[in-house]
Amino acid sequence: MLRERRSLVILDNAADEAQLRPLWPGLGAGLVLVTSRRALTGLDGVLRLVLQPLSPDESMRLLRTITGSAFHRAAPEVTAQVGRLCGHLPLALRIAANRLASRPGWTMAHLADRLSDPNRRLAALTAGDLAVEAAFSLSYAQLSGPARQVFRRLSLMPGADFGGELAAVAAQVAPVEAEDHLDELVDLNLLQPAPQPDCFRFHDLIRLFAITHLQADEPPVERQATHDRIMLCLLETATVAGRWFEPGYGAPPPDWRGLVTLDSSERAQAWLQVNRDNWVGALANAAAAGDHARVVEVAEAMHWYSGRDIVEGRWTEIFQMSRASASQLDDPRQEITHLNYLSWAVSTCDRRHQESVDLAMTAYRLATELGDRRLQGWALQYVATGCFWIEDGIGRAEAALREAAQHFDAVDDHDGYVQAIIGIAHALRDSAQPETALPQYEATLKALQERPVSPIVSFTAAYAHHSMARTLVLLGRHAEAVVQAGIALPLIEAFGEPVLLSSCLRLLGTAEADIGAVEDARVHLQRALDIFISTDQTEHVAPTRAALAALSSP
Repeated sequence: MLRERRSLVILDNAADEAQLRPLWPGLGAGLVLVTSRRALTGLDGVLRLVLQPLSPDESMRLLRTITGSAFHRAAPEVTAQVGRLCGHLPLALRIAANRLASRPGWTMAHLADRLSDPNRRLAALTAGDLAVEAAFSLSYAQLSGPARQVFRRLSLMPGADFGGELAAVAAQVAPVEAEDHLDELVDLNLLQPAPQPDCFRFHDLIRLFAITHLQADEPPVERQATHDRIMLCLLETATVAGRWFEPGYGAPPPDWRGLVTLDSSERAQAWLQVNRDNWVGALANAAAAGDHARVVEVAEAMHWYSGRDIVEGRWTEIFQMSRASASQLDDPRQEITHLNYLSWAVSTCDRRHQESVDLAMTAYRLATELGDRRLQGWALQYVATGCFWIEDGIGRAEAALREAAQHFDAVDDHDGYVQAIIGIAHALRDSAQPETALPQYEATLKALQERPVSPIVSFTAAYAHHSMARTLVLLGRHAEAVVQAGIALPLIEAFGEPVLLSSCLRLLGTAEADIGAVEDARVHLQRALDIFISTDQTEHVAPTRAALAALSSP
């Protein structure tokens, strides 16, 4: 009938491919439009469009269209909150807006308040015969029994994104079997692929739906066992991954049998970054449960890694937990150590420098009372870290570092000694006489050759060359700066820390521009700009763009 006609056939809410095939138009001028909860991967020759949630602006337009004057009377942040609580899902927004429009006594703030309780949100998103939960139930009913169990248990993940290995832990099945269940969930749009490869995430409202079924369909003892299994897996994997970067550890021990492969520092770092919200959430759970030894162990494993992940790190939160747990262990050395870690995070990540100095001075006093020169040295090292950023603090930083170097030297802490003397060089560079820093950087490089430092501390050579380049730029010796930055660059690239890498590229490009090496300068400045943008270092974007534009000027 349709072969000779220009027609549009709409097949709405198709259950599966078998239901569609008898209705599929043959050759002709017609088109068919299918909507389905399933991906319908068995169909050939089709154009697939995956419908995403609305954008925040689209959500606001939909709310405004339905609610009218209530929208205009509300503060913008309140309407934005309603959009977020509805997950920017069209059905949820429509239901919420209908409820508001049908109740003249309500305001947008009242609606936001009703939606803010996660335990009541799905029930609140019901209006007459429209219900978000009912729409989700249609997909849930099509799952196999094992896939339903995986779906429910995945709601226990602390973070938004998770990999297949955690699904295997939750369901107590082999990873291959877990992958099959995840495919089924993705096929029915109950899970979404995350940006990272082989990772998944819930829509916020679907996670609430999964939690509801977890509580209704699984006994408390099973829920607790699943929760504990996930938390333990996360903390054990985080500890092993973090220790890749800790002197004396490196690769996992031969008898470690984790569900993820951590056979290189790159894999370890990737797992820690992708699963950051998960393992930090598990750490918070351990802290709340009073598992203080575990919290301290995980945070200790993160100490060296933390310097590689400053841009997106949550280190103040992590080391606040470990400091509190260490204080409960009747081990003063652990308490001093984690006070120092917290001091570093407060200064380096949060820029609260005076608070950082106060924390480190508390650690120094405790270490002095204990008579532990190594811990005294490290406390002074962190005192200096904060003092560098305090007005007129450079002299105090230098004095603290010189005393720290004496403590480290006395106890043969070579790692600490090297970091103290390069810190002295930094202080001299930032003083009124930066030329005095150059011999100190040379002394750092010499110490690295003469002292048995751990592999990760040997990276201090990259910092030394990079800092010498910065000092030479300050002194107007740009050609020498290019040489030193050129030595530092491959060392930093091998280390993989984006903040230092982008800084080195910008420094090198600027120095090259000053000596007329325009093409090299353009390449390095563009790389620096790309990293500044990708790592959200917004304060450096405009100056770097300006430097690039200046290279193109006649």
